[in-house]
Amino acid sequence: SAFPLTALIDSGNTGKFDDTLLISNEPLPVNLLNFNSNVNGNNVLLTWATSFELNNSGFSVQRKNKLIENSEFTDLAFINGVGNSTVPKSYSYIDKNLSPSVYEYRLKQIDFNGNFSYYNLLNEIIISSPVSFALHQNYPNPFNPVTNISFEIPTDEKINLKIFDVTGREVAVLINNDLKSAGQHLIKFDGSSLSSGVYFYMLTAGNFKETKRMMLLK
Repeated sequence: SAFPLTALIDSGNTGKFDDTLLISNEPLPVNLLNFNSNVNGNNVLLTWATSFELNNSGFSVQRKNKLIENSEFTDLAFINGVGNSTVPKSYSYIDKNLSPSVYEYRLKQIDFNGNFSYYNLLNEIIISSPVSFALHQNYPNPFNPVTNISFEIPTDEKINLKIFDVTGREVAVLINNDLKSAGQHLIKFDGSSLSSGVYFYMLTAGNFKETKRMMLLK
């Protein structure tokens, strides 16, 4: 329900505003318990939780680059809500492969009627450039059949990332002389077409070259 707000004028007379301001005593669509972030390289994990939800369609995750003049929030993804709930619910979203900069995040909570509210992440997110080249151990390892390979480059470089078997035969090309921006990068490798065994993955970037071992167990 709603009611008109009246104002007390300095003269002591009471009068209504020309444009009636309606104040609703309806409960908010959601009660947000927390909204947190965790930075891993150039990936940002956003997590939030609600204590109750009423008519909640979901959350639009939005980001703004603070170092770009006149930058505005843009939509990254829409995470569906549960609609109605009186028990705590948890949500998460990973923003991947960010370029070095300073970012702000917020949630746009939208109900089924199209009404919305904003919830801002209190802290800024700073993504720094790596200071050196690095190729990390894949995870999980051993794996079946999918694993993740991550690497860091301090400058924009043309990258090659290839997979070899124990005989030195090339069995897969994950990145073929592609230009990648400075930062941390994560690549998924699917070994479904390969047999169990030891394999090697090699990264070349400019004058940098490194090889690591991994094991596929089916």
